[in-house]
Amino acid sequence: MTNLRLGQIEPEECRALESELRAWSAALKQPGREELLRIKATVERGRRLAENYSAHVLSLFASEAKTLGRALGIEENAIRTFCEADIRAHLIFQVSKLCSSLLRRLRAELKLPPWDVLVTGQAEGVLQAVRQLNGTKDGFQKPAILLLERASGEEIPGGVAGILLAHDLPHLSHLAVRARQAGTILVCTDEPSFFGTIKPLKGQSVLLKATAEKVECVPSKGATERAPAKSSKQRVAFPAVQVESGAAVLPLEKAVPERTGAKAAGAARLAQLAQKGRFKTAAGLALTFGAMEEALAANPGLNQQYHELLSKTADAKVEDLLARAESLREIIQRSEVPQKIISQISGHFGAGKQLMVRSSANAEDLPELAGAGLYESVAGVQPDHAAAAIKQVWASVWSARAALSRQQTGVPHERVRMAVLIQEMLPADFSFVLHTTNPINQSKDEVYAELAVGLGETLVSGAERGNPYRLVCNTKTGETTVWAFANFSHALVAAPGNGPAWKSVDYSQVGLSADFAQLKRVGKRIAEIGRFVADAFGAPLDIEGAIVGEDVYLVQARPQQGVRGGLA
Repeated sequence: MTNLRLGQIEPEECRALESELRAWSAALKQPGREELLRIKATVERGRRLAENYSAHVLSLFASEAKTLGRALGIEENAIRTFCEADIRAHLIFQVSKLCSSLLRRLRAELKLPPWDVLVTGQAEGVLQAVRQLNGTKDGFQKPAILLLERASGEEIPGGVAGILLAHDLPHLSHLAVRARQAGTILVCTDEPSFFGTIKPLKGQSVLLKATAEKVECVPSKGATERAPAKSSKQRVAFPAVQVESGAAVLPLEKAVPERTGAKAAGAARLAQLAQKGRFKTAAGLALTFGAMEEALAANPGLNQQYHELLSKTADAKVEDLLARAESLREIIQRSEVPQKIISQISGHFGAGKQLMVRSSANAEDLPELAGAGLYESVAGVQPDHAAAAIKQVWASVWSARAALSRQQTGVPHERVRMAVLIQEMLPADFSFVLHTTNPINQSKDEVYAELAVGLGETLVSGAERGNPYRLVCNTKTGETTVWAFANFSHALVAAPGNGPAWKSVDYSQVGLSADFAQLKRVGKRIAEIGRFVADAFGAPLDIEGAIVGEDVYLVQARPQQGVRGGLA
């Protein structure tokens, strides 16, 4: 079996697409808005499948065709069109054209623009084309507007004023959260013609204006030539860190920011609120600040190497910083987690459970700094094998994206400490993310929700192309409006004994797609829970949760980024 996630065609994907088209076609005799949105999601999936086929063909033959063509003295233009001609001669190309035509018609019927604005604003910069954010670690000396091919990487490079992304992205993904925090314009579109009008401006100074109603990218008068790159450095108020000898594993109800970080403390607060009966939380523990340092101190040689390298990170250039960060990660991985910690974890959760091992640094989940996606979470961990996952989370304090983010935001490396939140992994039927203030229009009466089948990685990472379910729920009127139906090709699901696994999704068999009333009931329920929790916290929140059968679980709550004003 081939793997669509590697750019190939998966038989289950084709069968799922056929099943959806058969199921939805009956409802198109008198289509309403939801029916059109649902068929739009499936047609987008079909076009994505055709694009994957084309990309796979090119990956197989393009380099060989270039080598052979040049050896035979064939003109470059003929070489470039060789593989494209093979694709255009195939039925799949006609399917792609039909999908594009149908999507334009659907957008017209639904009165939808060819773009999706995640962060509004106006900015000037030099238009730059990049494949992925990971390839621009050094940032930009002049303000830049990026034509971004793939949302691979979550840290926005320094100097980026706006991003035009060539595919859809969950609005509540880590990248979108980071863009709101930084005030970076973020626009998504999967319409080739929209990008086609902008690409000729590459290398020029442009003015990008993005509102919910209109997106413009036009030549500017070059004001950016005189402007320095936008600095994302900010003053971040770190909570005091309390480090005690004999670092402990704490029951979740004793987690506090000073000892276990804001993420673990937020989970503890959720567990307290769950006693009201509106939702449930996963069983959990927290490993305190100082545990990593004690593990290093147990090996004096490693400890000395670690602190010598740490002392050389403050003013390091990007290349030197990344090299030292890699060495620091390796040192942490060579340390040993005390056996008493593993015994406490095993005793608390018991045999046969699967765990989520998450970061809970003092430099994440703060009002001024979300840190979303900077550090590691490890899924599907057996309690008696938790040591490797704990070290992976510890070491992620020196991931490339975390080190670069600290450099760009002015956070001192030596001030960052890492605690660990350990929770029972839920066998989620659906995962969701809520923003308790609508991030699109800043309405405090609306909860914005996104849901996906399976575990939450699909939603927050932005790595899987496609849409989640998108809902706007008015907490005063109870009205729920559907803005999109899910069409991710795959879901990450809990697989007992083997950890999470990817599976193809057939939405004709998923209740939230087949039954509009069920989708709206779920939206209303989780919105009411989100508003209840935000009121209890006293601030707008970014909440992650899961639906297991009839039960709603909340697993994380952090301050929502990019909100103007307080909680209404």
